[in-house]
Amino acid sequence: MADPKDYPVLLRGEAQNKGPVVTRHFLSILSPDPKHPIPFKNGSGRMDLARAIASPSNPMTARVLVNRVWQQHFGTGFVPTPDDLGNQSAPPTDPELLGYLASRFVDEGWSIKKLQRLIMVSSVYQEASTDNPQYAETDPDNKLQWRYNLRQLDFEQMHDSILAIAGTIDLTMGGRPVPIGSEGFATRRAVYAFIDRRNPAEILTQFNFPNPSVPTGKRFLTQVPQQQLFLMNSPLVIETARKLTHSSEFLSQSTDELRVAELYIALFQRPPTPQETELCLRYVESNPGGTSTEAAETAQSERASQIAERQAKQALALQQNLRRKNAPQAEPGAEAFKSRAPLDAWTKLAHGLFQTNEAMFLN
Repeated sequence: MADPKDYPVLLRGEAQNKGPVVTRHFLSILSPDPKHPIPFKNGSGRMDLARAIASPSNPMTARVLVNRVWQQHFGTGFVPTPDDLGNQSAPPTDPELLGYLASRFVDEGWSIKKLQRLIMVSSVYQEASTDNPQYAETDPDNKLQWRYNLRQLDFEQMHDSILAIAGTIDLTMGGRPVPIGSEGFATRRAVYAFIDRRNPAEILTQFNFPNPSVPTGKRFLTQVPQQQLFLMNSPLVIETARKLTHSSEFLSQSTDELRVAELYIALFQRPPTPQETELCLRYVESNPGGTSTEAAETAQSERASQIAERQAKQALALQQNLRRKNAPQAEPGAEAFKSRAPLDAWTKLAHGLFQTNEAMFLN
């Protein structure tokens, strides 16, 4: 603005009922001296406003960000309402710790990476999720984080985890967004998914994806049958399981027991118990193909390929006209899976393990 000006207050919102002129300045209530707020003198004041928001003398910004990062790791923040840290919100569960993390965050140059590292190497983050009756009686809501809260992965976390487990995730930074039905979505991180605000993909809404038209500080997670049906039937999940069991690391294992262990380490970051190994081997051996990694041809494979080809064409048509109102929904990654080969027993086993709570919940 070439000639910025200060404007009067419009009493009761009426343009003709002008009150006193208010100078451009930072919010009085957040200023070190509310009676003498920081004046803005450079241009329109936008740059001054940005500097005042990120000023070390303004503790609210650092506290809000620390609260959200803490919420990201533990499911809930020091203040349970991330969009409201004012007088109407609940008080912090641990105000001293919130203040310490906020001041250290500012002292370390507002580095989110250092803040993340500090939280993740702490003993509280490394707590197990096992119950303690004594602590549960004193703090039943676990506000003091005496154990880790089991949390369901959101869709983006689940998508990236599945690709990372199979070693097919593309970690390239930057680039254009990819439509959910495109071939790129079968390898790209979910943060690069194209979101149509007027017509968000149905799979996102099934996993509680918030309204993209408004800011949302916290998602509300639910468990509905559609989520499990996606894991059971989506070619993205099925074919990623196939890639895991057809990888060189898996095929190089000399025994079936070691193959089961390879799956558990990849999916759950732990070795299987003897009972789990026995159950997995019994399941694999009971399949028509036995423990072979080659699947027998089935009469359903041709029908499955026809469905896959139809879904791929639908995804391509949607990609070519992304902003069409009421456009059809595309199967995630449909373009990457234009054929459906029969599944061998090991792929079925990996697919089943992908659907377990241990794979889909953060522990």
